[in-house]
Amino acid sequence: MLSEKAEEEQEPNLFVTVDPGECAGLASEVDPPFIFNTTPAAHTGGGHFDGDYSLTEMVGVYSSDYDPKAAIKDAKRTIESCQQKTLITTAMEGQVVDFRVLPYSDSGLPEIVLWSVDSGGWACDDAFIAAHNAAVEITACGVTNGYEVLARAHEALQRIEDLANTRA
Repeated sequence: MLSEKAEEEQEPNLFVTVDPGECAGLASEVDPPFIFNTTPAAHTGGGHFDGDYSLTEMVGVYSSDYDPKAAIKDAKRTIESCQQKTLITTAMEGQVVDFRVLPYSDSGLPEIVLWSVDSGGWACDDAFIAAHNAAVEITACGVTNGYEVLARAHEALQRIEDLANTRA
């Protein structure tokens, strides 16, 4: 379910904690809430670099009763409720970064929700993709916002669709 470029354990300095906790889904890269709020039957993560951006991908595969529409709705609700809050994140190596949540971006697809955060020196563009019984979260971080995370989200949705349509 990870993209072909993603390698496990590629990114050694992921965001571990986010305060306030109710906004953790917007920045946490270790046990990300949008993936782990519904206990996945299987999960993995990996990362890679694309130009000036560091990408982290997190994947969850769930039992047949997974509700991807509810997962997308929960992610959108989190984005909206955290719009006016500062996210205080701590990375694995101890760095603290204060992010502001940028306005919600429309993906044009019901299976994909997009958001971005910016600290004035480090920025992340994010996507959460949920369909069938799988979800993928993609975070692309660099000095500025502007990574085409929607293109990566479309690819992730296609991987989910391909898996759902696989015949054994």
